[in-house]
Amino acid sequence: LIVCFPHLNTWHLWALVVLLGVLFAAVWYETSRELFLDFMEPVFVTRSDSDKVLPGQQRQRLRQAAWVATLACASVALWDIMLHPVQEGLFEPPADSGGADSALPEIFDQNALLLLRWKQQLNTQPDPENMLSMAAEALEVEKDKLATQSLIVDHRLLLFKFLGPAEKGGTVPVHMRWKTLMLSPPTKLAEVMDNDFPGTLNVTTCLHMQARKKFAKAKADGALEKADKKEGSDALTKEESSESDTTATTTTVHASILRAVGPSPNAQAAYTAGCEWWVSELDSYYSADKDEDR
Repeated sequence: LIVCFPHLNTWHLWALVVLLGVLFAAVWYETSRELFLDFMEPVFVTRSDSDKVLPGQQRQRLRQAAWVATLACASVALWDIMLHPVQEGLFEPPADSGGADSALPEIFDQNALLLLRWKQQLNTQPDPENMLSMAAEALEVEKDKLATQSLIVDHRLLLFKFLGPAEKGGTVPVHMRWKTLMLSPPTKLAEVMDNDFPGTLNVTTCLHMQARKKFAKAKADGALEKADKKEGSDALTKEESSESDTTATTTTVHASILRAVGPSPNAQAAYTAGCEWWVSELDSYYSADKDEDR
């Protein structure tokens, strides 16, 4: 396994090898083997009485030949593996699997969906450039490598991105380092940042929110149309419309947003605002693609 899959060379694999060695040793000795036989006997008969053994020299020779063939096959397999070593970097992620130089559209790149929500206790709104400077210092990157995506003042939310270059080899991506910093931010950043808020925007969560909103709107429109056909009254239509709008706006928050930000309504509203910004960027991206195709 280690020769074929070098990335599995971890202490877990070696612990498994030691465990298997201990089990084989336990089966080898008669005292411990009897214990295993006692456990297995109720499930299936492992052997019959010795006096029922039938003589069979031919069967024994076939069994020995199978052992030799098995060892020969294993030796050939190992010999072939040793003559064809694993290429360097085969198990490393591609260099363009993320980041600014990736073929992945920016709206789906986690390095372009970084979040920073400042604390409500601050007397004044922090300067976005100052917050980017603190974030760059915490991430140990240059200040000009970070840029503002959007500033949502009503929800104290700054969306920013990493401009690259893309991380190479085993370097931890910027968005993962930012998430780690959220758990224990530096003192200077901790004075400004609400570290209970997620560090990145999850596009899957935003897509779930968008789908739920469209479903609620379609359901409200269907109820309104049904009321129009059934009653034919303008007053009833207006009442049904207001009730449908209220239902659409007061429905409980999506479970994925609840898992991401917790039970705080303000945090949920801030994350929802970030998702709405992302959805608008998504619509703009695909609208631009359609215009180019025309």
